[in-house]
Amino acid sequence: MKPTRLCAVLVAALALGASLAAGATNPEARRTSPASSPRSLESRRFGVYRGAGNSSGVRRFETWTGRSVDQVLDFFDGRSWRTIENPSWILDRWQADQGRVAFEWGVPILTTNGSSLDAGAAGRYDRHFSALAHVLVTRGHAADTIRLGWEFNGSWFPWAAAGHEEAFVRYWRRIVNAMRSVPGAHFRFAWNPTRGRQATSPDLSYPGDEYVDYIGLDNYDSSFWHTNNFTARWDDMVNEPFGLDWHRRFAASHRKPMSFDEWGLWPRRRGGGGDDPQFIEAMSRWISSNQVAYANFWDYGTHQLSNGSSPRASAVFRRLFGSPRIAPEDAAPSAHGR
Repeated sequence: MKPTRLCAVLVAALALGASLAAGATNPEARRTSPASSPRSLESRRFGVYRGAGNSSGVRRFETWTGRSVDQVLDFFDGRSWRTIENPSWILDRWQADQGRVAFEWGVPILTTNGSSLDAGAAGRYDRHFSALAHVLVTRGHAADTIRLGWEFNGSWFPWAAAGHEEAFVRYWRRIVNAMRSVPGAHFRFAWNPTRGRQATSPDLSYPGDEYVDYIGLDNYDSSFWHTNNFTARWDDMVNEPFGLDWHRRFAASHRKPMSFDEWGLWPRRRGGGGDDPQFIEAMSRWISSNQVAYANFWDYGTHQLSNGSSPRASAVFRRLFGSPRIAPEDAAPSAHGR
């Protein structure tokens, strides 16, 4: 952000093929409809970001939605190689939740100063990622999802790939090889651009199928051109260069599951839809109708739903993404190990 049962797999694959075929034979339907009627969202991992190490916030979010969270998104500190290779502080904050949820870690691949993609591509930083993998394996996080250098197609992170796409690819491969080389490691790696035409075309920085487990996309309800028109805004999200339809086709062409590593509302004052129930419904349809492995809702800061600031979108979110697995208001603390 800017500043798995064989039948289930076969069903998902058939659904994806049908969806793509429908788009090919009826381009207008593909362009104007968010997706077909949603099926159950239960087969998709339900993830959330609630702030750094905010375990109690995740539990409050579960009570608010009326369902258990499957996955937590959080980030390692990128201020120095020491904080990247030994994220003990953040791991300590989540220790009580190990075994209860899955984790996806946003892993910075460069520090905030004095490092470069070219140096990474030359192998100068391999040892830091070997060290990180050792810590994660030792701490019981050997099968977590690793989100390396997210939103690399933008211009706002030190690892921005524009003009250095080949170095980004070589560096990514070195990091994956370094982390996989640690005994006991079973990490999955998420390749994750942000939506739309940014500083570079994301496909130029794809490191290859051997090095990627999930093809992700970050998608927020934003469009500076269509702030007041959801239909036009959604059409942009789907059909713009490197938008939702590109994400679907690119993942299918590489036979990889899709992911939404971040998705959420966007404030109206910054070109978004604000309290937008239509966006929540459209995203539920898109997620349930495509081969999406997981989707992490960004419930934090100006994008937060669970604080009551967007009541219309909140009501739709709880109806579509909530579940009777726990009661919304009176869930027993023991149901979540609290």
